[in-house]
Amino acid sequence: MTILLTDRMRDKTRKQTSREKRHISDFKRSKKEFASYICTCCHRTWFRSSVIQAVKKNFNKTKTDIISKSFTNYKSFDGLEYICKSCSSTVKSNKLPIYAVNNGLQLDSIPEELQNLSELESVLLSQRILFYKLLNLPRGGQKGFKGNLVNVPVNLSKVTSALPRTPTEAGIIPVKLKRKLQYKGHHIHQTIKPQAIRHGLSWLKRHNKYYTNVQIDETWEQRSRDEEEELWETLQETNSDNDHDNTHVENFDNDHDDTQVENSANENDLNTNNQDQEMNENEIQHTNSDEENVQNKVQGIQYDTCLHPSNIMHTGVESYSIAPGENEIPKPLFMDKQCEALAFPTCFPYGKGTFSDIQHSNGNGKLSLKKYFVNRLTNVDTRFATNMSYIFYALYATEKKQVDDAISIAVRKARKQDITAGQLKDPGRLKEIIVKDQAFQFLQQVRGSPSYWQHAQFELLALVRSKGPFTWFLTLSCADTKWPETVQSIAAQKGRIISDEEVKNMSSGEVHQWLRKNPITAARQFDHRLQSFFKNVILSKMEPLGKVTCYFQRTEFQLRGSPHAHIALWVENAPRLETAPNEEIVSFIDKYITCSLPNPDDPLYEHVNEKQRHSHSVACKKKSNSCRFHYPKPPSNRTIIASAKPESNDTVEKHKNSRMPQRC
Repeated sequence: MTILLTDRMRDKTRKQTSREKRHISDFKRSKKEFASYICTCCHRTWFRSSVIQAVKKNFNKTKTDIISKSFTNYKSFDGLEYICKSCSSTVKSNKLPIYAVNNGLQLDSIPEELQNLSELESVLLSQRILFYKLLNLPRGGQKGFKGNLVNVPVNLSKVTSALPRTPTEAGIIPVKLKRKLQYKGHHIHQTIKPQAIRHGLSWLKRHNKYYTNVQIDETWEQRSRDEEEELWETLQETNSDNDHDNTHVENFDNDHDDTQVENSANENDLNTNNQDQEMNENEIQHTNSDEENVQNKVQGIQYDTCLHPSNIMHTGVESYSIAPGENEIPKPLFMDKQCEALAFPTCFPYGKGTFSDIQHSNGNGKLSLKKYFVNRLTNVDTRFATNMSYIFYALYATEKKQVDDAISIAVRKARKQDITAGQLKDPGRLKEIIVKDQAFQFLQQVRGSPSYWQHAQFELLALVRSKGPFTWFLTLSCADTKWPETVQSIAAQKGRIISDEEVKNMSSGEVHQWLRKNPITAARQFDHRLQSFFKNVILSKMEPLGKVTCYFQRTEFQLRGSPHAHIALWVENAPRLETAPNEEIVSFIDKYITCSLPNPDDPLYEHVNEKQRHSHSVACKKKSNSCRFHYPKPPSNRTIIASAKPESNDTVEKHKNSRMPQRC
């Protein structure tokens, strides 16, 4: 009998070990997947679990015209045609999916003249400039957006007549884009190629319906040759010698608010000017007196422009400031129907395919603004996901639309209520309105609003009331700089294959640069990894934390811009702290949690040693030199349950009186 029980226990242990290995293997395989499977219907990128192979015979009950519009013969990287599960279910119901490319969501190819433009060059081609406060987030240089987005119309003739021309195609100049010329701060500071802007503008004038009336001065170059022929020829020779140094576009710090002083930018200008002066002096020493006069003219050339140097005391090549939207009246975002096409001409080169066009062309009314932006940002064409301005525009427009709709509903509801100004001035009446959430409940659908998080809080409290206190509390952070899959996924979208070893050998700056190229993909990789971890590990039969019966999750973004998740877990038959003896609780904790390092030969040793050790930072030493999390903690050979110090009656009454009013 004893031998039989022992064999059964061995079989059970062997099966359990095999099951654990299988679940861990599934998670490791899943986390290495990319969103590289393309739906033939909507052309959005998906992970493998979200698509099925597109076989037309499986849709034999669907109308022929729906099939022809839904199947575009778009192949994924493996040469197969896939369709996402969302589009598949809609097609089987004899309907064309709202996300379908043939439902007005086609994208025109970007011409060569608009492909390699820098951020500032693209903005200077726009007839709408979107001003917003851009923040440089710590530890990685990711970008943040704060405040309102202002839609300013621009007359392109000001830009084309203002920018100084250069006599060669590779000539570049540093330019600062400002809201007003009198401001010391800038919105964007980059070096640009005026000729590239003119070529792009000429193409838009020929092909984009919104640019047909733009005027371009085509006689400037000839007039410059006629007025200063000798000077022009010298400029051409000088620029041709330096063409190899001017083939790249330099990005400057573009996060200054318009009220800030740009000391660092001015210092860079001074250093550049000094180098240019030294170069010119060396060249003058090897020329005759006539050439010296020409070089002097080159250094002090007077451009036919309205631009002002950043500092009139500087000499040589300096940064030019331009404010094409100055004195223009901003336009409301939703009243300006062509804003999207005019603000992003490089994304919509022909001026077609915007949300406004889709709403008015084929009556795709079910496609909401939020769904439209989801389609654009997850499209196989990454022109939107890699455009930081477009991402912030999509965020602002979506939230503003939600707020406007919520206000509209709240106003209609208020018509049936007899609320006077006197009642709102009455403190007692106002308190009653706040308790019933009538003051801000209408913003409940707006993510991040107080009422949104209050609703989430009530859901969590309802779970606590029905199931008791949760057993475990998990915080899972995004270690995007340690995950090679994130960098590899972004690189694959650009046609590059990068190995794990190459990512490991990258510096932190290179990894952060890759993450900044496509923050949408980085966030999607985290979400996919989190879902896979829950499915294959936490909620699997291996039960690493016990049998989870319920969980509550909140995903938020850290100060550095990367996401992380807070999760409350309820485990079946978990002991209650207030009722169970300490020995039972300690035994339960020791079954699932340990604070010891694995064996050095264990593959987990490196992960635990690198990622689970606490390292002091500014965050944990905010107010003193000691860690506010009390690390390092004193070692202990056993688990200890530290009970809270009993409170006096006065303290209990004080806490009761300070509680928030309960919801009625």
